[in-house]
Parts: sequence; C-alpha cells; structure tokens
Amino acid sequence: MMLWPWHKATLRAVPSCPSTCTSPTPPLDSAAPGAALFPKELASSLPLSKGGVGLVHVPTQVQALQAKVISRLLEPERLAWKVFQLHHLSQASQVQPLGYGASILFSTLHTDQLQLPARLSAYVAAFRTLHPHRLQSVSAMLPLDVLNEPLFFNRQISQPATSLAAINTACPAAAASFLTPQQKPLMLSAGITKVAHLRFSLQLQQPQLLALELNSVLLALPPAWRAVVSSAPAFTWFQVRSASGRQLIQDAQTGQLHTIGPHLQLQEVPLQPVLDPSPAQVISWDPSRPWRGPAHQSGQLGSHLYLQGPLWG
Repeated sequence: MMLWPWHKATLRAVPSCPSTCTSPTPPLDSAAPGAALFPKELASSLPLSKGGVGLVHVPTQVQALQAKVISRLLEPERLAWKVFQLHHLSQASQVQPLGYGASILFSTLHTDQLQLPARLSAYVAAFRTLHPHRLQSVSAMLPLDVLNEPLFFNRQISQPATSLAAINTACPAAAASFLTPQQKPLMLSAGITKVAHLRFSLQLQQPQLLALELNSVLLALPPAWRAVVSSAPAFTWFQVRSASGRQLIQDAQTGQLHTIGPHLQLQEVPLQPVLDPSPAQVISWDPSRPWRGPAHQSGQLGSHLYLQGPLWG
C-alpha cells in the first residue's frame, strides 16, 4: 500500500457521513438476511485480537495525519513549508498584535477564532484533540522559559469573574476567565504581551491606569512566575561575536563556544576570544524520531541544543 506524503495528508477531509467510513457490509441491526454475521463500524476497526476485523477507521487515520503536520511544524528543523504555516498563524486577526508565533497553538483561543485557511484549521483542530500539555510543572520551568510565556490566552493566567452568574456557578473553572487583550487594552497598546514585557514595565514609572493593569496581571500569575518577575534571573547562555565577526553561542557556566547550524542547532567549536556578549535563550530538544535535513542525512535520536528562534515566539 502506497502512503501519502505526510505534508499532503489532508487533500481529503474527514468524511462526515458514517456510511463512507465503514465497510460496505450492512450493520448488525440491518434487516438484510444474515445481517447478524456482519460487524458494525466499531467492531470493524478493532484489531483481530479483540474480536474485530482490523479495518482502518478512516476519520481517526485522517486526524492522525493532520495532527502529525502540526507536530512536525513545532520541531526545530527549518523547512520552507513552515514559513507559510507560521505566516498564517501569526496573521490571524486576534494574534497579529501579540506576536506569539506558533505558541498560539496552545492558547485558549478556539480554532474558529483564529480564522485560518481551511486546511491549516483542520491541522490545528486535529492536533488539539490530542490535548497537548506541559511535560514539566509550572513551578519547575526555567526563568527564561517563564519570561517567554504569553500573557494573553494563557491557561495558567486567569482572573476572577465579575458577573454574578459566573461567581455563583458550581464549576471553579467557570468562575474565572483567561486573560484577554480586551480586558487589558492599555497593556496591549503599550506592547506588553509577554511575561518579559511585564517584568520590564514594572521596573519603570507608569501612568496610574496602566500600573493598575500591570499589578492585577502580576497577581494573576502563578506564584513561581511571580517570583521570576520580581527577581533578576541569571542568564546561562550568551550570544557573542568572535574576532572575525562570526556569531557564536557561549555557555556562561562552562565557557564552551558553539556555532549556529542551518537549523539553529548548536555545535561545539574551539575556545577563542569573543566580544559583545548578549543574553540568548537555548532550548533542549529530544526528538521522538530521527529527522532528515536538507542534506538528506539521517539524524540521530537524543537530546540536542537549539538557539531560541522565531518559530517558538
């Protein structure tokens, strides 16, 4: 059986009619003679070991292929098709002023609110059905990761509801609302959209109304994040320049220098004098599969270091 190329996985949409997703045989409750011998859709898609027929469940297969597109979009590998996908994500009407990049995929915004092209919207909807979540607790996040967190549409940042109906509800989650730009218009107009912007703004003298918005958002942050905002996090990576003008990344603890590869991956280089250190953010990526670069050489599984790029905005 020939498989579709993964980046063309949604040339066909998920069938809406159940009859197109099942085998041509009639279901169990059909009036046809001998109908009890034919399995229904659920049994058809079960493996043989569980009493099924082992047929592919088409809607699940299509959604898996769609979700895989977003999964590979989030990998550090830099490819041309990702530029188009990220352009659509960053140009969504409610996202463009925020500059969140691909992180909007994990926001509280509904897929319909993003107003994406139909195919990309199907990708995002299928990916969100997998309920992506954090691999580490909020309190265990590194300071630089906390500073890069968005303030709006973040599931970790909510404010108490003001309506009486929401306050009296029996569901605690419904009695609070996730922070939106409409709730903090002064912050949005000032370009304060990330935790790093909040930390910097709180250190400056602000107009009274803007200061009230900043302090209310500070109180809405998780306790571990408030501690980061109130302190000066130590930088562990610096972007430096060699004597020949080459851009390098230096580990502040060991002094080891790294060059920046075509996919923003870091590769060690010999020690040499450097100039103009500036803080940089480096992420550790542990791919679940080998991936192939433009040189068509198989990658290796394991943890790799990558310079923080616009993809993760």
